[in-house]
Amino acid sequence: LHARGFQHFAFCGFSDHDWAVRRREGFRQALSAQGIECHVLESPWHAPGSSDWEARQHEIGAWLAALPKPVGVLACNDMRGQHVLEACRRKNLAVPEEVAVLGVDNDELVCQLCDPPLSSIVLNPQRVGSGVMVRKHLYILHDTGVAWCMNAETGEKLWESRLGGAWSS
Repeated sequence: LHARGFQHFAFCGFSDHDWAVRRREGFRQALSAQGIECHVLESPWHAPGSSDWEARQHEIGAWLAALPKPVGVLACNDMRGQHVLEACRRKNLAVPEEVAVLGVDNDELVCQLCDPPLSSIVLNPQRVGSGVMVRKHLYILHDTGVAWCMNAETGEKLWESRLGGAWSS
């Protein structure tokens, strides 16, 4: 989102799931390292058929309407991204001109059923746990035999190299 020129950022998540809280904190830390504020809205997870669906949609819509525009919103997962898109529709907020929404998990069915279709981040479960942190540098060996190093505070890739011979991540 930052690479697309957005100056304002927000995170919409679920307050009752540890994985969602970790995604929020990772997003906030990455933005904070660049001196950027992150607006946050979280609520407990409730399925769309639950009695407070309308109240949650109203809450998300009011929050979105109050955010500075244009804004890039990271949703904790694709279902929450669908909630954000629905709230945008109800508030007549233009997507992606006023509110750009990005989900996580790339649930193709959810993403394609959204209107407009939801863009989503594909997680790489093979990479989870394969990095090593040394001071402020994160070293990662990808399953393709490519090693790289990034600055853990800024996210900047410092170098990348294909390994020769036998290797293992």
